Amino acid sequence: MAANLKGLTEVERDAIHKVMVQKLERNMEPYTGFFINPTQKLHLYTDKPMAKKEDMAALSEDSEFMQAYRRAQMVPMEKFSHPQTSSQVIGWVWLSPMPHDRRDKRKNFNRESTDVSKYLECLLRNGLKP
Repeated sequence: MAANLKGLTEVERDAIHKVMVQKLERNMEPYTGFFINPTQKLHLYTDKPMAKKEDMAALSEDSEFMQAYRRAQMVPMEKFSHPQTSSQVIGWVWLSPMPHDRRDKRKNFNRESTDVSKYLECLLRNGLKP
């Protein structure tokens, strides 16, 4: 190919190059002319019953149906304050009846450093017996 281009002018080489690029671009286009074969049976599948659909957005947000639908979508711990069956008792996360306060010394036994505990800790680090 390069031997054939030596005798050509720059304009002719550019025209040949342009034609080659057009052929490549024509072959690179994806085929989009698909159709459904009318002789084959078409199997349609329905959506899952609880799948979110676009037509649900057409319903008004304040309707009773939408409120009932959202409540049905909730997990049991969000719907109810107590388990409804004996199987739900296992794994049910109980909320504390009192708010948790980290400063309350009756429920939190945090490690505190006093003069005595600092002295003993220093002795134990140095390998001495108290």
